[in-house]
Amino acid sequence: MNKNILQGGQPSDIQRVQCVQGGQPSKKPRLKKVAFITSFILLAASLFARDVDFMDEKMLFEEIAENYDVTKIQMPDERSEYYEEQYVQFIKQYNGKTTKPRAQFTERGRTYTIEFFDFGTNVFYATKGKFKIIDDDNQIIQVLSYDDIDDPYYGFFDADMDGSLDLMIMDQQYKGDTTYHIYYWSNMKKMFEEEKHIMKNPAWDKKNKFMYEKYWDKTGELVYMFYEFRFGVRRFVAQVRFSFVNYEKGWELKVVYSDTDGATEGDKDVYVFQLPLYNDFKEMSQDEQKNVRKQYEKIAKMLNAL
Repeated sequence: MNKNILQGGQPSDIQRVQCVQGGQPSKKPRLKKVAFITSFILLAASLFARDVDFMDEKMLFEEIAENYDVTKIQMPDERSEYYEEQYVQFIKQYNGKTTKPRAQFTERGRTYTIEFFDFGTNVFYATKGKFKIIDDDNQIIQVLSYDDIDDPYYGFFDADMDGSLDLMIMDQQYKGDTTYHIYYWSNMKKMFEEEKHIMKNPAWDKKNKFMYEKYWDKTGELVYMFYEFRFGVRRFVAQVRFSFVNYEKGWELKVVYSDTDGATEGDKDVYVFQLPLYNDFKEMSQDEQKNVRKQYEKIAKMLNAL
């Protein structure tokens, strides 16, 4: 067991590969990439395999559970489904040409055709264009525009878990994150409805019917944003923020949990738990340690139920 982190040392950088987020992150946002990709295989390999340096929260949760003799916090990553290369059907190549800009998809027995038209780049060197939906009577039923897209890879995925395929367009990759525009298919309206919120590193916990975002924010905190879908509408469920090792404040782990959208630390509906540093914990009396474990188990049970 490595107690370096728990005893106040700096955690080592851990590299992790996620197929959901592909390619090397851009040096600057909105900057047009200059790499030329000559085949779908090479593109998929670079798009969906990425090395990123940051702390491994699973290792931290394991060490905390072992050293403090408490339940391990288990976030839904391992049981979740991700947007992988198998779902990509349209690829914008870097020589200005498009590959497979037209495809068909079927919803409830009706076949639709989708066509993409890229109109070059905007002032930020990001792609702009339109796509249209054509029904099986060859009637155009919808035309939507998009702009400011760094990496326009298009594909279908059941993002709202209603049994119908939705359209996902990769927005950009920057500092280890991949963002997506999502257009949800409405069987009632027979067209796509645009999601205004750009999803960052989305994943799907189909067991609990959650869609969530996971990312490390600029303060160094690990953030999970959980959503569910009710009657086709995405609704906020909970936000969890983890901070690991804060020497100035003196705790090893800090958890901020809220089931109120937009709430921040200090608000009425926000639960905050602070686990003391391991060395401080060892100096506590048995009763004090028991109380720390009791409070920890409450938040662990809440998080593991997500």
